[in-house]
Formats: sequence, C-alpha cells, structure tokens
Amino acid sequence: MSILKVVFTGGPSGGKTKALSRTRDYLISKGYNVVVAEEAATKVINSGIRPFGDNAVPVIDFQRCVLRLQLELESRALEEAKNSDKDTIILYDRGIIDGKSYLLEDEFKLLLVETNLCEEDVLKSYDLVMHLKTVAAFKSERFSSKSNPARFEENYQQAIMQDLKTLAVWENHNNFKVIESKETFDEKLAEIISYINYELSKNNSFQKKKTYIS
Repeated sequence: MSILKVVFTGGPSGGKTKALSRTRDYLISKGYNVVVAEEAATKVINSGIRPFGDNAVPVIDFQRCVLRLQLELESRALEEAKNSDKDTIILYDRGIIDGKSYLLEDEFKLLLVETNLCEEDVLKSYDLVMHLKTVAAFKSERFSSKSNPARFEENYQQAIMQDLKTLAVWENHNNFKVIESKETFDEKLAEIISYINYELSKNNSFQKKKTYIS
C-alpha cells in the first residue's frame, strides 16, 4: 500500500481550495483513493479565535492553535490512509510550514519545540508541495478579500507580500513547484494535475492498482 502526500499552498486568492477540490474530483474520477486534510487556519478562525479584528489574539497564540489542529488533521488523514487497503493520495489544504510565514523565525522554532517537531523532518514528510501564486500578482483587479471572511489580507499589496512570504518558507522543500496564475483557471488546474500525474507515474504501485474512494 502506497501513500502520496501532496500539499496545496500559496498566497491569498490563488485558487488553492478550488484547485484542491477539482483535483480531488479528477483523481477520484480516475479511480484513485483520495483523503483530504482540510485547512486548519480557517477552522480556527471560524471557531472565533482570530489574530485580527475585535478581540484579536496575539499572532503566535493563533498559530499555536492552528499548528495543534493541523497536526490533528494530518494525523487523522494519515491514519485513514494507512487503515485503507488501497493506495491513497492525501491532499493537504496547506501544511505545517505555512504557519512560519506569519511568524518571526524564533517564534516558529518555539512552536516546533513545543510540539517536538523538526522543520527538516516536517518538510520531508510531504512528497509534493505546490505553491499557487496569488492572482493579485497577475492581475491586481481580480483580488478580493470579500469572498473569504477568514482572509487576513485586505488589499492586493498585502496579498502579494503574503504570497512571497509563503513561497519563501516552502522553497527548501525538495519537490516544490510554483504554479503561476493563468488567464483561465483550467490552465492552472492542468499544470497542477500534470505534476501529480508525474509523481504517480514514478510509483509502480499506483500505476498498477488504481482504486476507488470508500
């Protein structure tokens, strides 16, 4: 039984969540077993814990909550994959390293120490990381913060800055791909799927034994 672990990350309004959903549907349609680890930060914000607005908590406290939930969601996804008798692709809506882009270096190291994690090991735990560039860097007029109430960034300049910070914290991953914004979303999706298909083609188990989600 094989497990392929794929992270979707990137700047705000990069189409990450939509791309993950469409990729999931595509892989299932091709007969693959798929597990999704949902985005922890959005869940924490929607629970009422926010680093912005009224009653904002310190960013490090917010990221501590996000990291703990992220670990729970990733552990649950991996357990589900391991308990399956089928080869599985895990799709992560952001990964542990994303939190680093909102913190000082020492603050992120502190959170890792608290959870007995090593950044190098965390990076190695994912097989493929894809950074979806924010649309703000492509066509600023397309950026909007209104569609996502859990979004920190209020304007396209902030979106571009966060995109660059997110890219920087992931760039040391040994299989890191940057997906530029395109004229159409389908073009972006096609590039994403091409990278995943390449990873699957390298694994003989996935080539020989496609299975359906339970």
